[in-house]
Amino acid sequence: MPGKKKKAVEFLKTKACEAYLSGDVGAVRHLSAIALEKASQTAEREDLKLEDFIWAFVFMLNYLKSDWEFSQLLVKAYESFGYRQDSKTNDGVIIPRLTRPDSATSPYAVLLNFLFDVFKPNWPLIEEHKKGMANLDISFLLKGSSGEDCGVCALEDELLLSLIIEVLWYLEPRGEYWLSLCEKWIEQATQADPSSSISQALSRTRVRLRVQQAILFPVEEESPLNLIDEVYSRGEACYPLAKAWFYFYHERWQDLDQLIPQMVKLIPFESEYFLSLQGLINMTGYKRGLTVQREESKAGQHEYFDQTPGVMRYQRVQLSRPTAIFHYQRGVLFDGELAKARRRQFACGHLRAHALRLLILLKLDALRIWDLGSYLEAMEREMKLSLQLGLYRDPKGEYRGFPDCLKNALLCAVKCLSVDSEDLPELEKCRFSN
Repeated sequence: MPGKKKKAVEFLKTKACEAYLSGDVGAVRHLSAIALEKASQTAEREDLKLEDFIWAFVFMLNYLKSDWEFSQLLVKAYESFGYRQDSKTNDGVIIPRLTRPDSATSPYAVLLNFLFDVFKPNWPLIEEHKKGMANLDISFLLKGSSGEDCGVCALEDELLLSLIIEVLWYLEPRGEYWLSLCEKWIEQATQADPSSSISQALSRTRVRLRVQQAILFPVEEESPLNLIDEVYSRGEACYPLAKAWFYFYHERWQDLDQLIPQMVKLIPFESEYFLSLQGLINMTGYKRGLTVQREESKAGQHEYFDQTPGVMRYQRVQLSRPTAIFHYQRGVLFDGELAKARRRQFACGHLRAHALRLLILLKLDALRIWDLGSYLEAMEREMKLSLQLGLYRDPKGEYRGFPDCLKNALLCAVKCLSVDSEDLPELEKCRFSN
């Protein structure tokens, strides 16, 4: 029989999952924090393990805001599920140090440590993590803590594995590792249980990222429109949204204008994609309007279009949805962290590190719901962060920046489509530095 503490953690998990599915971000974060506090209370640990608390780590990483929150996640993982290791100083003094959980503690440690090292960031260990995940059999996720078959995968496992695939795609969007690992995990989950929801969740992630890769990083031998027709049915919201992204990047404004009425019929006000649709309509209204005006002028007709109601509708939806408000707040927090780093210049690596965490999450949030406007904003923020990293000089004036970041800043400046070099003098420095 599970003890009181285990029952309490299971209750918190159930309520947090319900809150996540209803979009109550505040409740998810609050309940996860309570659970992690219980994990650190080691006096009455009972038989609780890392897998009993993995849901709280996953939810907090998905809904991460402050640098302090991330440091607390590390503390909880190390204190509660790590192990002590003695280290000797130069003076011969032995100091016990806490180290991270390892795979001997739980297979979940392999997955969690990868995310921690991406978000720190700790780049030298990423390749080692990739080898570890390639050797991991995720069929263990289909087992309960008692070893009995659960039949389906829990929500936190779907979120955890999907987040890892998304992060791998973020790190190497032109690479193949993310795709091969995703297909391997889908196969393992399907073999362990054909009805497992994990294979369905990973399949959706794989399809979306393949399409977004084809649109954002095109290759000559692949047609994004053909791929969209192949992987999405016409009744899915992702079908017209994916086409809209393609039309946008190829400046096919008339095709986009004809597509929007179909999207409005398919994506209702209550849909998670409605904000993405309304933002797309507002953002492309001017370009589409010019195309329509030319056609109407030829026909001797012209009708004025006021975008104000669309802007008000977007704000109405945004203010009514906690998840949308949270994503907006995270963007504001990123801007604040980067502004503080720019003012201080020195001894502020932790600010830029947290800005990177927020940037990764902002971009992944936009990609999940096909939010083109938020994606372009994330690209602009990536450009600003890359400029700081690429143009950094130490207190003595010696250049200590990363040249690759300068190249990335120029690429992001082009991709975000809305940056004028007169507004950012650093871009000129970046151009001449390359």
